Amino acid sequence: MPPACDDASARLPWFLSGSLDPEEQQEVRGHLAGCDSCRSALAEARLALAAHASHLPPAAIVDLALSGRAEAVSPEVTRRHTRSCRACAGEIEMARASFRLEGSAGA
Repeated sequence: MPPACDDASARLPWFLSGSLDPEEQQEVRGHLAGCDSCRSALAEARLALAAHASHLPPAAIVDLALSGRAEAVSPEVTRRHTRSCRACAGEIEMARASFRLEGSAGA
């Protein structure tokens, strides 16, 4: 990743929270305007923030139940979230149990 991308991506959490000073906000906005990679990282950061702030999306719960990984949410965000959110941890366990039952019914 080029240095400008490293710098911009490192500031994305503060960019999303609005805590950068106006000059830094403008620098990040300017970089994002011309960088597909960092815009993708921004979209990923938004998903991670949303997942951590609320519940994991249903597709992530299914992915976690089937493979232990969710494509749309980083593993670290998933670990932190499921440690603090009993609802999501329970949903994952119910989905795993359901998939096990489906597998044994087809055997």
